[in-house]
Amino acid sequence: MCMMQLFWHGDIAVPIKLGNIQYSKQLGQSISICSGYNIENDEEIHNILFNIFNFIGILHEGRDDRNNPKYGALPELRRRCDEEYEEEGGNEEIESFLMNKRKILNGTKIMDDGNTNKNIKILSHI
Repeated sequence: MCMMQLFWHGDIAVPIKLGNIQYSKQLGQSISICSGYNIENDEEIHNILFNIFNFIGILHEGRDDRNNPKYGALPELRRRCDEEYEEEGGNEEIESFLMNKRKILNGTKIMDDGNTNKNIKILSHI
């Protein structure tokens, strides 16, 4: 996702602009579309979850690393993005995807605990 590259390396204006174009709502729509494809699209769903986790996390905690511009938490923007994501049904889509994935994988006696646990951690963070 090109927008996440801008987010990772840009200054404080980038998350504000992403919030203004309802980026979190778009992420919610993306997870909704991808979860319809179920297991075949697992890597793409993982990437979307990773982007959601990082986008919301950085809005909550701010960013302080050596390679990119630093800025503090953006609580008002995070609240708005959380609401947009929730309105789009993003959390429900993730929960549904994880439940379906477990049912399918358990049915064939194959369980990808590593990826499923990572996705559950991402969901609980959101």
